[in-house]
Amino acid sequence: MRAAKALLVILLCALFAWHVRTARREARQRGVTSISTADKLRSVTHDVILRDRSLDHAITLTYAIDLDRPTEIVLAPEIHVTGGPVAFDVLDRPVYLETRITHGETRISFGPPPPAFGAARQITLAFSTDAPPLRYGWGYRARPLPWATTFAPPRVASMIHAHVPALVSASGWGCTYGEAGGRICALSIGGRKRPVALPMEPSADVPFRLAFAATLGAAISFVMWAIYRRWSKHADAMGLRDDVEIPTTEEFIAEYRKKPRPRPSVPDEIDPFDAVALVARGIIGVLGLIGSIFVVSHFEGGFFPIAAPLALMLWTALAGAVITLAIGIDRPRPWVSVAAVVVLATIATIPQARWMVPGLIPMLAAVLMQLTAK
Repeated sequence: MRAAKALLVILLCALFAWHVRTARREARQRGVTSISTADKLRSVTHDVILRDRSLDHAITLTYAIDLDRPTEIVLAPEIHVTGGPVAFDVLDRPVYLETRITHGETRISFGPPPPAFGAARQITLAFSTDAPPLRYGWGYRARPLPWATTFAPPRVASMIHAHVPALVSASGWGCTYGEAGGRICALSIGGRKRPVALPMEPSADVPFRLAFAATLGAAISFVMWAIYRRWSKHADAMGLRDDVEIPTTEEFIAEYRKKPRPRPSVPDEIDPFDAVALVARGIIGVLGLIGSIFVVSHFEGGFFPIAAPLALMLWTALAGAVITLAIGIDRPRPWVSVAAVVVLATIATIPQARWMVPGLIPMLAAVLMQLTAK
């Protein structure tokens, strides 16, 4: 048994190390766009328009008026330009660009743009990239654009504008009608490093939302039921049954006067602090379930391979079953739940199942807390 537990721990550590290494590798591949005159930048506005199977990007750079040297931009390695780049100043006059592509690295150089109304210097850089496949968010479909948050330095005000064909409601995005009847969804970057997905069109997922709500209620109910069963067995061991009728004060005094009886003693092996630990384990179990759902929803919003409520429904059912098993009904089975976490972490190595990775950490914390039970 000890060998099996040690093997589970080794497998779990190896899988989490693999996931961390994969995340770091993806971050390195995504890279960061470097701008030689970043110290003079005042704001960056990134407009994205979908055209057929490509995305048109218009990145407006606003500089301080005292910019007096040429600018060299090195695009992040993940940016594969398929059209352009071209540039325009604030008066829509073309700006000469010097573009060099070496070993997959795109370098763009240009001189200081003319002053914009005597207060700043502004240039708009335009190019095209292939459109990534559609993913899903809560009520919308999106196209991932991980490198969009790495274009501006953290201290520089930055906005992303997604020009979409239909009005979309997306968390964190402000979507409204734009000029000429178009729709625009805006997101303030503000030093954000987490990848973003551009909302593109609404998704009819109301039935899945209802199924998710029902699954969430059932999962929490099962976890609470498991906590109740564990408390019931603990109360039995301590001789504290809920169904025992408690006498009134008058009845107790009358019975005491007739024939005093010693109170039933609590077995020595029952520690009263076990009740406190049991409650703590139950709270961590519930918080682990809710936390894992929240973390998956927060970090994978717009990146789900299937409808977001459907994905969250599946995850809620899995997390609820694992945590309920760890708490136990007749007795706790945390090591079986650890094995289940290992299985889920293994499944998450598949690219289409990577969205489960963020939720594994809160769920594992809830499961490990149950290891403190006797």
